[in-house]
Amino acid sequence: MTEPLVELRFPVLGADVTRATLVEWVKRPGDRVRAGDTVAIVDTRKGAVEIDATADGVLEHTLFEVGSPIQVGACLATIRLATGGPEPVPPPPPQPQLVMPPASAPLTSRAVAVSPRAQKLAADLNVDLTRIEGTGPNGSITSEDILRADRGLKPTPPTAAGMPSPAPAARRAEPARAYTPPAPTPQPVKGDVPLYYLSTPVDLSAALTWARLENERRPDRDQIMPAAMLVKATALALREVPELNGFWTADGPQRSQAIHIGCAISSASGRLVAPALLNADQMDLGTLMRSLVELVGRVRQGRVRSSELSAATITAMDFGDQGVESAYASVNAPQVAIIGFGKIAERAWASSGRVEARPVMTITLSADSRASDCRHGGTFLNTVDQLLQTPQRL
Repeated sequence: MTEPLVELRFPVLGADVTRATLVEWVKRPGDRVRAGDTVAIVDTRKGAVEIDATADGVLEHTLFEVGSPIQVGACLATIRLATGGPEPVPPPPPQPQLVMPPASAPLTSRAVAVSPRAQKLAADLNVDLTRIEGTGPNGSITSEDILRADRGLKPTPPTAAGMPSPAPAARRAEPARAYTPPAPTPQPVKGDVPLYYLSTPVDLSAALTWARLENERRPDRDQIMPAAMLVKATALALREVPELNGFWTADGPQRSQAIHIGCAISSASGRLVAPALLNADQMDLGTLMRSLVELVGRVRQGRVRSSELSAATITAMDFGDQGVESAYASVNAPQVAIIGFGKIAERAWASSGRVEARPVMTITLSADSRASDCRHGGTFLNTVDQLLQTPQRL
């Protein structure tokens, strides 16, 4: 029996990355690959990104040459699954459907590829899909094509590089749905997403004292820094408030069972990228600290993996490096929340009837109010605070 083929697609690496350039094929047709192996390297506006295999098997075909422009969602290569091998990870979403012309249509009518969301939009607007020229990958019809047809406009002509010109900021074409969990919607403008914002000051005396005593008995390579404690507290708090851990999809909020913390890091190009620490809630502090140091090092060297960029279920951003006490970051759609950590500064702190100078950090939360509300956000921030007051629980 012939083993099935799996498509390796260019995943969504962030709402501001819609295309890239193929730099190198690390694997060649006929090479064996395992899930997580680097197959190709692409150059994006955030720097070089390693595209990972999503299944065990043999690289069957490569569909682009080095130097080619690639759009999000495009199929880069195919992998023939190894006999008895695992299913692709994560599983690909349903492919766009082929909409056939009615029997009464002329023979020149054609079948067109269209995503379920675009098909529903066409039905709502009473737009004939068989009369539309798609501008998405491989000629597929996007939601923007439907809206353009409804307004009686012609599609934007391709650029010299063969890539469609970007749509106006207010109505961007929907990127093709790749294997990202779950299939994301395009980054909306801020006004389209109802956000709420919360902040709380946190006394870090207990956390810093515990870390100092803990580090006295640890070798230099295993020293615990505040950043690791903040990430771990965030991960554990998400167990209590899962509404903030997940994505907004066309079908509404989708919570993630896994907790993957995207850590905003400045790349060599100066742009922020947010690769994920996978299953951060399950790591002990020592392992999490080593993983964070290794992740920062690879980002600075331009060796970030596509699976890390597409896996984050929430993003954490440290503003303390810029000397900022507090700031509200934009939610990284399709995620539904982002947490921000300000700088640690001595402030007057009232406790037990006395006012003392304490190391205090302001923690902020920006969240999509369609997936959670202020009650959820307040519980989350309070849980992070309580965990940092009892650092031995981290």
